Amino acid sequence: MNTDCIDYRDIGIRIRKARKAAGMSQERLAEAVGVGTTHISHIETGKVLPSLSVFIGLLNVLQVSADEIVAGNVEKSEPQLMKEVQEVFCGCTPEQRRKLIRLLYAVKEIL
Repeated sequence: MNTDCIDYRDIGIRIRKARKAAGMSQERLAEAVGVGTTHISHIETGKVLPSLSVFIGLLNVLQVSADEIVAGNVEKSEPQLMKEVQEVFCGCTPEQRRKLIRLLYAVKEIL
């Protein structure tokens, strides 16, 4: 596997963003995952990539999907794409939703 295209810093930024969205400190996250605070700091700054077991722990504690964290490096999964569609529709009026749906069908025809 060629890891030259993997941007560890971006992965770390997304982990930090998910941690903050969860209202957690690095210390609390580290304790929940079973690693040291310094390790979380190194992951968030892209100095190290977490092991698979730590990565899964981060996903479970932060309640995010893997593709949310590595979004720049892999195609998004169907559930993640549907979550994004739901976020777009959230807060829309019924009329806005109808217009968005018509727009989506029109774009689909073009593709």
